[in-house]
Amino acid sequence: MTNDKLSTLSGESAKKAAIASHLKDDVETARQLYYKALVQLPEDVEIWTNLGILFRSQKLIFQSFRAQKKAFDLDPEKPSVCLNFANILDDIGQHDNAISLRKKLVTASPDNVEAHIMLIRSLRLARHLDAAEKAAAHALQLFPDNPEILFYKSTMLLAQGRYTDGFLNYLWRFDTDQIDVPTDKINRWKGQNLDGKRVLVLPEQGFGDTINFTRFLPHLKSLGATVHLLCRPPVLRLMQRVKGADAVITETSPGAEYDYWTTALDIPVDYFLRNKRIPGPIRLTLPDAAKRRAQKFTRAHQSKLRVGCVWAGSEGNDRNTMRSFSHQNFLPLAKIPGIQLFSLYKGPRLESYFEDGTAAFVLDTASTDQDLADCAATVAEMDLIITADTVTAHIAGSLGIEVWNLLHWEPFWLYGTEGDQTDWYTSMTLIRQSRANDWNDVFKVVERKLLERLAERSGGKT
Repeated sequence: MTNDKLSTLSGESAKKAAIASHLKDDVETARQLYYKALVQLPEDVEIWTNLGILFRSQKLIFQSFRAQKKAFDLDPEKPSVCLNFANILDDIGQHDNAISLRKKLVTASPDNVEAHIMLIRSLRLARHLDAAEKAAAHALQLFPDNPEILFYKSTMLLAQGRYTDGFLNYLWRFDTDQIDVPTDKINRWKGQNLDGKRVLVLPEQGFGDTINFTRFLPHLKSLGATVHLLCRPPVLRLMQRVKGADAVITETSPGAEYDYWTTALDIPVDYFLRNKRIPGPIRLTLPDAAKRRAQKFTRAHQSKLRVGCVWAGSEGNDRNTMRSFSHQNFLPLAKIPGIQLFSLYKGPRLESYFEDGTAAFVLDTASTDQDLADCAATVAEMDLIITADTVTAHIAGSLGIEVWNLLHWEPFWLYGTEGDQTDWYTSMTLIRQSRANDWNDVFKVVERKLLERLAERSGGKT
């Protein structure tokens, strides 16, 4: 819509046109029309809450909060406004305030399953795990076998290290929108006898999950299966000789026949029925060409503490905004004598890293990575990795390289809700946000630990 047409619209007409554009996912047009409508209708609750939804969809979290707060102040009793405000309160870590609104919505509409699910989610995010479990039990009495409720229950159990029941309930993700079930005619493995059977293990979720949970492949072998691991090309070279896989492939061969399919995140269901100990991580393959390439990056820096850095993960991850931070957070660390920082990040955020000069102080190693085998070879050349919770953390943990995993306020269940260690990787230290969306305290801890690490390296001399 042209500026001339915008200028002639009444407030109501602009609002109506904005909603129509919003419903068509024409976000930019909708946003301009909402702005126009607010000039004449500054106290319109629907405009403010819709604009908050729009901002949230564009990852403009704090602008969304301001818009939803405005809508809530105008009409704190409207259910849709309470719901939208609670959603953004959870996004910015104000979970207790969100819980208050969720309880209000459950009381007003006890037959609304979504209201119960969101209350469970808020309680879990607030780390009120006992209360979340009770809310889930109550909801399941009202809505037996609801997959969303059971999925959230599983993440609570897993975060507490209750793996037997946790992974069993985690299977319900296939009945939600979390995961697509394969459409081919292979039967799904649900604990059937595998002696002499061929099993196709499918990729699921992110590359980090693939690397971490592939540690359970030997369990299938122990049950008598022939195992083919299907993976995506970026991890193919890295996992060529992974223990427990008879073949590692990126696509199935025409005519290939399998008795069952499963995923690496489903194997633990059977494993933890028989075992209590988490198996060790997989052994990664580092191709010679990748190792030679990595050595070129580090050859001139052997006298220094070599630190690999990652500040963001895949933009396709719906939690990426929360778990990521600015590359500039590393610049104060680059001033510490005796340290050389290297960027292990590859992705769209490299543009600003190069443009603002950070690449002179945090040296680029990853922009020309062929795949994750190149990344892993560079990780192996480092003394320490400092990273957001990305695949690099799993690579370092699998290689036994010291890694400091910087966790946002709502980390993946794998890392529990407290503590600085994890049973999944012995070389990993967890450094958690003390407040939602605040990375400053995290990097104060990082700087202190780096100085301590340097003192240890120099025999106690600072």
